[in-house]
Amino acid sequence: MNRTVLIISEYWVPDEKGGGERSAQQLAKGLVKEGWQVTVLTSRSNAPFMQTLDGVEIRRCMTTGRPDTISGNLKRDLIFKNSALRQCRAYLRKHQPDIIHLMNTSSLVLASSLSRETKIPITSHVNSAVIFCPKGDRIRYGKECGIRCSFSEFVPCYRASRGLGKMQNGWFLRNNPFAWMLLYRRHRNFQSGIPRIKAWLPIGSGLVSLLTLHGVPSERITLLSNPVDTTKLLKLPLPKPEKRLRVGYVGAITEAKGARILAEALQGLDVELHVAGSGPLAGLLLEKLGQRVILHGQVPESSMDVFYSGVDVVAMPSLCAEAFGRVAVEAMAAGRPIIASDIGGFRDIVGKCAGATLVPTGSSRGLRDEISRYSEQHNLVKKNGMICRTHIGEKYSKQEISRIFSGFLDVIR
Repeated sequence: MNRTVLIISEYWVPDEKGGGERSAQQLAKGLVKEGWQVTVLTSRSNAPFMQTLDGVEIRRCMTTGRPDTISGNLKRDLIFKNSALRQCRAYLRKHQPDIIHLMNTSSLVLASSLSRETKIPITSHVNSAVIFCPKGDRIRYGKECGIRCSFSEFVPCYRASRGLGKMQNGWFLRNNPFAWMLLYRRHRNFQSGIPRIKAWLPIGSGLVSLLTLHGVPSERITLLSNPVDTTKLLKLPLPKPEKRLRVGYVGAITEAKGARILAEALQGLDVELHVAGSGPLAGLLLEKLGQRVILHGQVPESSMDVFYSGVDVVAMPSLCAEAFGRVAVEAMAAGRPIIASDIGGFRDIVGKCAGATLVPTGSSRGLRDEISRYSEQHNLVKKNGMICRTHIGEKYSKQEISRIFSGFLDVIR
């Protein structure tokens, strides 16, 4: 008997906006191996309109915008929902999948409409805090937020924020009532979809807590970590620092990811900073650190092993609660000691690993002290790198995560 699932995802590989698209691709491929027939509805990109890859049928038929520009986010807010609903309805007129799965949190805006139009069970991943926070980062006046947001609480918090997702929160946005209302309207749209979801798959314990805070019963929540392909990373030689310690940073170069904190921590230290990523604060890193910064740009997944082999330790100074922490898994599998903020998914991954360090969130001093320790004691790098690699092992293999995902869908079906 065929088991069929329709996955709706705003973006899909190769149109990556973060680690979520890679995880979604791995999960879809894993479901095929578990015997599922998988169709993906996603947005148009430079890739073919329709194609089948690794048994997954991909239909790039929806319209959306970019998440890193004002105009792109306006387009997402105004166009994506209607476009996605139109394409989903067209698909459902010809096909009847067992499950409709909303892979990205941005797809949650479809839940209310779809639940009224079909009796097919709707499930959802939760891979970011955007459905719980109008700003999308759960940072309140520089600290981790712990409240359910109202409009009166949102506006002053938003006006005090330097970052807005992947963008800088400039004067025009901070003081624009239209922007306040648009962001809070999006937040309310997400919130209205929460009761319509039959079962949830949050990717970290922090998101489990947020779902509970927003009234979702525990029996409707199943924690499912992202799959991470660590095959090549586990085979890398352990680091051997030379004269100058090489610090790695992977991700968007933004306020929320802690780029400013990192720049402050490294000022005056005789270390190199290697950056895989791009973002509005790239210029700040160059200004503060000069020639000690090497910007590698967006590094494709196929080349991340080369990037990790060129660094000794990896810093993750996020101010926002990372939903999961893919970089932490990758770096530890590569045998690179990590120094991460004591927040969100990093806590899940690091656990009691003696080779990794959690520092107070937002503390440039704490980050600086740990980097200095490795810079002064090169012997610790290889030792702690091996501890990190052993701690991760095969814990996040795509085979194991896909098996759990398949079992989850079977129960719902």
